[in-house]
Amino acid sequence: MEFSFLNDRHTQLSACNTFQPPSAQFTYFSELPTELRLRIWELALPRQRLLTLDIVAGRSEPTSTQRQRSEALYQTRDARGNVVSGADYVLRMRSTGYLSPLVRVNSDANRAVSGFYRVHMPVRGRRDLSDDSGATLCLRFCPETDTINLHVDRDGHDASFADVVHDAAACDPMGKGILHMAIGGYSMPSEIRLPLDPISVHIRAQNALISTLNNLHSVTLIDIVRGSARRMFSSLQEYDVRFNRSMPLWSTAASFSAPQTDPRPIEHDLDLVCLGWDPRAIIRAWQTLETAFGVSPTPAERMRVLVAALPVAGPEPWEIVNREDVCRFRAQEEAAWARNFEEGRVYNRYGYANPDTEESLLRARNLNAVGFWVFPLEAFGDVPMVRSAMMAGPEVTTTLFSSEARNEVRG
Repeated sequence: MEFSFLNDRHTQLSACNTFQPPSAQFTYFSELPTELRLRIWELALPRQRLLTLDIVAGRSEPTSTQRQRSEALYQTRDARGNVVSGADYVLRMRSTGYLSPLVRVNSDANRAVSGFYRVHMPVRGRRDLSDDSGATLCLRFCPETDTINLHVDRDGHDASFADVVHDAAACDPMGKGILHMAIGGYSMPSEIRLPLDPISVHIRAQNALISTLNNLHSVTLIDIVRGSARRMFSSLQEYDVRFNRSMPLWSTAASFSAPQTDPRPIEHDLDLVCLGWDPRAIIRAWQTLETAFGVSPTPAERMRVLVAALPVAGPEPWEIVNREDVCRFRAQEEAAWARNFEEGRVYNRYGYANPDTEESLLRARNLNAVGFWVFPLEAFGDVPMVRSAMMAGPEVTTTLFSSEARNEVRG
């Protein structure tokens, strides 16, 4: 089966393709005024990125007491003279495609990238955690356009969340730091390390976190369900078996574009959406963070919930970086769906026939999307006043109205 995608223009390039030089060159580019060249380079940069970062424990010896750890922090300054935490953490990048190829073109292009993405923080590559050489790569981001998704790793310190927020502001020449923050994603709600205990956070980090929370332009709460949730089995969901092919597949790609509404005819699929863990747990986790630090609640119009399916076709999730990745996954997903209706297989044993029609198979080929749905908070109703970990129960199935759905596509 051949597949096309809503965001084909984002998925044409393959990571394994060799670079094809342009058929024509503008030989006078280097003679343009410097300001114009920099502006052209800047316009070539992605305008929206979602950067997912793991906050991982560093390698220094643990201190014997919390007080010793606290006294060792915030004693050093960076090259601009700003106090940095010196906390024992390492940032590990999960997103792909975050490093602009322009940094390798020439000094002009590198200067444009560094100027636009003005916050520079050390970060490790996605697979470099075992490298003892240290965090030598550079995370460059623009507070006004980039959304930063922070996740404290299983072995990381909870307080490091606030340390990273502080250091992001310290590394910003304008002192703003993170303006678009995200939480959630790959973890179960019980693994989201919020709220923080203010007592465990250094006073400088407390102040930085409070300032950041008060000045956020947007808050993004990410609910990624396993791809198998797209194939909804009635014995678990108490509904007829169905294949929700409209639900966007999650990609590790950093950049994305945002149409105002999902242009596909998806009303039927939005009638019933399997969301995995209750997404209200993530909403509640954010609310408890604000309460713990005495911050006024973020207005609902500045908050959004992202919903996507993590591509899973075996023990480990797939990583969708390019078009070849998603096409291979979709082929395996369709094959697994069809096998379940064969004699003796699970759907067949329970007496369910394959509900696919000629129309649904046409949609399966032509109406795919990589990215995520975006919903306002009100789509999920009231959030119970309980700890977020208490809401990590069985899978949740709900109705999400098409008028509330936007589909943002990754590339």
